Amino acid sequence: MAFKVRCRLIDFLGDAKKFPCSFGHKIGDKFIYDGEKFIGRVCPYVLRGVFPHIMSMLVVGNKYCERLLWRYVDRGDTPETALQKKGGLPSCTERGRGWYFACPDIKTQAFFIVEPFGLVEGSAFYKKEMSIVEKVKQKPGMTANQILKKFSKQERDETFPPLHPTLVEVMLEELADADYIELKGGRAYPKNSSTRKAAGKSAGKLKPKLT
Repeated sequence: MAFKVRCRLIDFLGDAKKFPCSFGHKIGDKFIYDGEKFIGRVCPYVLRGVFPHIMSMLVVGNKYCERLLWRYVDRGDTPETALQKKGGLPSCTERGRGWYFACPDIKTQAFFIVEPFGLVEGSAFYKKEMSIVEKVKQKPGMTANQILKKFSKQERDETFPPLHPTLVEVMLEELADADYIELKGGRAYPKNSSTRKAAGKSAGKLKPKLT
């Protein structure tokens, strides 16, 4: 599957008052790649540099950046922490979310955050994942194998993509990354499910492997 990707302008690192963005970008501007088209205005010089990051995040979402260990180091009063106070960046105590990109115009340097949100819609994979979400809503707390058994033989083996335990595990992880569901102790729950909270203590004792 793939994640939709949003790019938001959260600050100017240069002197934007003296050298305003020549394209006319302003803080709060955003553009989106939804898997087949761009939505919103984007400076071609920004797009040229940020596009590889968009394509990477399209495939792996926040896993593209969450294991960069330097992001979790508290450096004290830096431009990054100043941006955190504005709400532009996550704090160093949160799991990495989003990639950062600065416009190559060093006088202005429009500073963007590139972040996944939701899944690209319409494909056979998306439809299968949404059917998994519905089954999780109907019976919270299932493992990957239990979810697989909720599909008929035709749905499981004859409708593309054919399902097997490993693919269901990957789909569950992707759905959790996209905030459609939550995973705890190898079990899937609807997002913000009261059932998940009630079952959290017992589910936490289970092995984390999705079996």
